[in-house]
Amino acid sequence: MLSPREDLVSGWPTLDRLDDERLARSLARSGAHVLSGPPPGDATAPLPAADTDALARLVDAYAARLFDYCHALLRDQDQAARALHAALLAAYAHAGRLADPAAFRAWLYALVRNECVRRLRDPRRPAERREAPEVEDLFLDEADRARRLATRRLVHAALGGLRGSEREALDLLLRHGLDDAEVGAVLDLPAE
Repeated sequence: MLSPREDLVSGWPTLDRLDDERLARSLARSGAHVLSGPPPGDATAPLPAADTDALARLVDAYAARLFDYCHALLRDQDQAARALHAALLAAYAHAGRLADPAAFRAWLYALVRNECVRRLRDPRRPAERREAPEVEDLFLDEADRARRLATRRLVHAALGGLRGSEREALDLLLRHGLDDAEVGAVLDLPAE
């Protein structure tokens, strides 16, 4: 059974938008701290206060769902892990460039998407892929597993009739919990 703080579709813990804003501010302080180093000419001067746990909180809150998104785009477990790693480091290093902390979630997903698209366009990308195995819910009985499999097949068949960008938009909206404006920002769509 899902807790009240878990999303019905994905099963992931829900993310509070105010927590996202606080995390964005913490990352901005920490990333600036890492990038700036000591003030020029004074290696002994204290560094600005940094939130040393910001990156860990980012990983705790977003790694599973962002890996899922990377894997959906790349269809390769190793490439998805590498893309996620690069995107999380970029988020940590560049969060200070985010003008509006309220846009953090869309900005983070856009970073991940851009890294995945960059990898898809890389001519050195390996042709052979290693898809992540699907994890079975061990607490389901046979009847529930059968129902879940039948539902999954039905959903996959319905999604097969959509274009890739439409499937991606639905995935971001329904499974990842982004709102319409955030989906538009991630996919770089007009605000209409």
